[in-house]
Amino acid sequence: MIVLFACVGLGTFAVAEVAFFAARPKSPQELQVEIEKQVAEVKATLPQKEGDLVTWLDIEARWQTIVYKYKIHAPRDLVVAKKKDIESQTKGSLMLGAAKMMMPKGVHLEAELYDDYGSYIYTLDLD
Repeated sequence: MIVLFACVGLGTFAVAEVAFFAARPKSPQELQVEIEKQVAEVKATLPQKEGDLVTWLDIEARWQTIVYKYKIHAPRDLVVAKKKDIESQTKGSLMLGAAKMMMPKGVHLEAELYDDYGSYIYTLDLD
């Protein structure tokens, strides 16, 4: 099923963040530069298959936001119907919790889901 699809990707990104976020507090502009640098490093490793139903396609840095982009290999109707379940299970995952703890205050996390044809389905707010 499409549960905890973002966990592996978030865990990978979280490990890369440990060294960066251990330093002194940064200004919003310094933080944005670091987010963009870290996202660029992770982006070079993509796409990654995260199981039979999910491929981590891309990662994007927006202002104080990290956007994870996933292709879901399941019927679009099922993904739409299960949005609340997917969001609830993803938000409750241990990997997401660990990733959030390593992020500085104010960094927003989102996951955008796409179907097998590359069409946007919806965005999950991971905060």
